[in-house]
Amino acid sequence: MAATGCRLDLDVIEKAFNRFGSELARTTARRLFGGDRSIGGNRRRRSPLRVHGVWDNRGHMELDYATVRKALRMQCGAVSRLLLNLPEQKFALPTRLQPWDILHLVAHLYRDFERVPLALREPQPAKRADTDVVTYWQYDRTENASRTQARADLIVGNYASPAALARAFDAIQRQAISLFDKTDPDVVVRTWEPIMRVDDFAATRVVEVTIHGLDLARALERPPGTDDNATAITSDVLSALLAAPLPQELTWDTTIWIEKASGRISLTPGERTVLRRLAEAFPLFA
Repeated sequence: MAATGCRLDLDVIEKAFNRFGSELARTTARRLFGGDRSIGGNRRRRSPLRVHGVWDNRGHMELDYATVRKALRMQCGAVSRLLLNLPEQKFALPTRLQPWDILHLVAHLYRDFERVPLALREPQPAKRADTDVVTYWQYDRTENASRTQARADLIVGNYASPAALARAFDAIQRQAISLFDKTDPDVVVRTWEPIMRVDDFAATRVVEVTIHGLDLARALERPPGTDDNATAITSDVLSALLAAPLPQELTWDTTIWIEKASGRISLTPGERTVLRRLAEAFPLFA
């Protein structure tokens, strides 16, 4: 798409957000940018995030709950196997999420999945969700960021060794997936603040464990090894946040797109030139 077209389209979306809120903005984005998405010049397969690539009549991005749960199980299993077999000295390696080392990253992942039993034990707080798998990432997290650091420190202090925390993560992710398996996707729950359907909440856990799985792999200098469905779901969430197709001149693969969009890898000057105004949106979240 030409740069002028991108500017005009983004203005339309921004006005829709400001005037009518996120649901209409997402509908505007769908109408403007409908059709198959691509990562620059690279086509990718359809993601399980959408059914026929459309929104349902509730303004909600339809999820294939079985596929979301399968992706979560596969990606969590891969991370657990890696951590359970990791020599203890490796937990002290730095990650690109400074000041965290691998041990603190595992603590953060533990908290990500501890939220699941906490949320699913609560009664339905409202008849209608106020957040979905995309708008979840648009919450103001400035205050939450400091709490996230404090929680990671606290969790690390609660375990006698890195191996003990790795075992605790394995147990909590298994418990979370079991609860998702037993819970109707239409149930509405309160998470740390957003009110969400269970299928959306499960998909946010996919995004978390996929991106942090990449953080872990990079810290250990290992291949990413992410589950295909988990990668596709994460990629589509990021595409929905950007709400515009990437220029065909960019030939990122899906993993690089996820790392660029999430701020793990900075845009180069050349990529910023190609993206033009879209570059201002990066990172889409941290």
